[in-house]
Amino acid sequence: ISADLDPEESLLWYYEALERGMSSILSDVAQASSGCACCPPSAPPAPASVAIVGHSIGGWVSSSYLTLSPLRTSVSSLVRSPSGALKVTSL
Repeated sequence: ISADLDPEESLLWYYEALERGMSSILSDVAQASSGCACCPPSAPPAPASVAIVGHSIGGWVSSSYLTLSPLRTSVSSLVRSPSGALKVTSL
């Protein structure tokens, strides 16, 4: 009997939810920074930078997700509180 769990298989639902959320945030940021017909942007928009905050299992799942997702380049930091201790990781 093996007790090995593949994080990608066991956490797929969470990864998909994080991916949808990240895609939505990045889309909203891109749309907001593109300006409108009456006031176009004066400079090219800076790349979006997202901070993820996760508590308990949410911090662990977010950390695991970031090792696999191509959207990790848009994440500036991960704030998580495993075992009651706050940990901030700059990416």
